[in-house]
This record gives sequence, structure tokens and C-alpha cells, in this order.
Amino acid sequence: MVFEDCPLTKVTNDYWNERILNSFPMLESALESKYLSLKEYITNRPQKFYCKKTFEGYLSFLVNLSSENSDLLISTYKEYEHELDISIKTLNDINSLIFHD
Repeated sequence: MVFEDCPLTKVTNDYWNERILNSFPMLESALESKYLSLKEYITNRPQKFYCKKTFEGYLSFLVNLSSENSDLLISTYKEYEHELDISIKTLNDINSLIFHD
């Protein structure tokens, strides 16, 4: 079963998908994409071990790219969505390890 379609998480996932689409409207043309991992970027709070300066720089880059060349942003995201999802999940796993606290 695909995580996004799981009956136990469907309502929550639908909520986050709607919030993500509101924040990144250019994704509406990529509805077949899986982009739940982007929710970390709309809550405006980097995880505890993320570099806030890097987060703000990357977010600024994405916002600029979305306004200047949204087609490039969408095509790049579609091409690398799986890798991006894995990297965000990996960072979350690393950040949740007990030895960090």
C-alpha cells in the first residue's frame, strides 16, 4: 500500500497536500507527484539540527525560482522527487536519534 493512500493517514495527508499546494501553487500542474515531504518547508521551522541560514537561503532560492522559472522548478522536482523525499526522511531520522540530545 502506498503511504499517501493509507486509510489511517489519508485525512492527514490530504490536509498537508492542500497546505503544500497553497504554499507552492506551481505544484498543481504536478498532481501525480508525491510531495508530502515538503510540509517541513511550509511550517517555517527547520528541524532542530538544520542550519537555519541554509534553510532560509534554500527557501529563498526556491521562491525565486518559482517566480522566475516555475517550469524548471517543476520539471526538476518531478525528476528528483524520490531522491528529495529520501533525503528529507533521512535527515528527520538522523535528527531524531537520541544521542543528539
